[in-house]
Amino acid sequence: MKKREKKVLLVWVMTLAMLFGVLQPAVGMNEVRAEEGTVSEQNEVGVKYEALPKEPMKTSATASSYQDSAQWGDGNASLAFDGDVNKGWHSQYDSKTGPHWIQWSLGGVHNIGRIAYQVKGTGANGRFKEIKVEVKNGEADWQTVKEETLADVGQGGSCNIDFDAVEATDVKITIKSSYNTYESGVLASAGELEVYKVVQEVPQGTVNAKINGVEVGGESLSDVITKSGVTDEITSIEFVSGTVTSEDLALLKAKKKGIFKTIETFKLNLSDTLKFVDKNGKNSKVLPILHFIISGHFIQ
Repeated sequence: MKKREKKVLLVWVMTLAMLFGVLQPAVGMNEVRAEEGTVSEQNEVGVKYEALPKEPMKTSATASSYQDSAQWGDGNASLAFDGDVNKGWHSQYDSKTGPHWIQWSLGGVHNIGRIAYQVKGTGANGRFKEIKVEVKNGEADWQTVKEETLADVGQGGSCNIDFDAVEATDVKITIKSSYNTYESGVLASAGELEVYKVVQEVPQGTVNAKINGVEVGGESLSDVITKSGVTDEITSIEFVSGTVTSEDLALLKAKKKGIFKTIETFKLNLSDTLKFVDKNGKNSKVLPILHFIISGHFIQ
């Protein structure tokens, strides 16, 4: 294609994009997205989690008691880790004084910070209420990492039990009181239990972004890049959370002949946790198109 034809084509693409107020995909080496999206699982202070394999937990799980009649899918402690929410551990039906406990091994040392608890799909009784979470590392003594009164999430419902990250090989939950539909006293049941390790604690800034895959928080894109320590070539930028400003995007244009010229992937997935504020200080989903001409490539 001749140089003049390229220029005319680019002008038409830019004109159409501005008329419709959105950026459309274009063929090229670079990939950029500005769309509604989701963020990876993390809590409100930026701690990210990853579920641990359940098999070591299933084979090692024990409990203070269990119902062995298999009625309503109730059974021993291993059923809290079998992946079937309609089957689960239940304390012995006629043992209603409590407290009850369930404990298991993680199959190794892990830095954990969350337990997900799901009530059995047919779990009318024994829903966790007052609980104590203990962990130990190898032969060390049990240490309490959480004591909490859980809300009643109902039959089949779920909730997260979060605590400060700790190195552990074993976990134990003691149930001091329970929510029951048809019985009185203290019972205990669990459809599924899942343990999460802490994979990253991300300092939260005005904006969080991944520079070459490393997530950093800062006051601006420029600050994020500085804190990332990337001084050579930047191949990818992905905004994760916070507020992106027109100044952040203008930086791309201003630096297009520098470290940004090697960008292959740029992602800006607008969501409830990631906003774009235009030069007038207003929330917007329309991105300034001129900021997205990098090294001669028109990118979405």
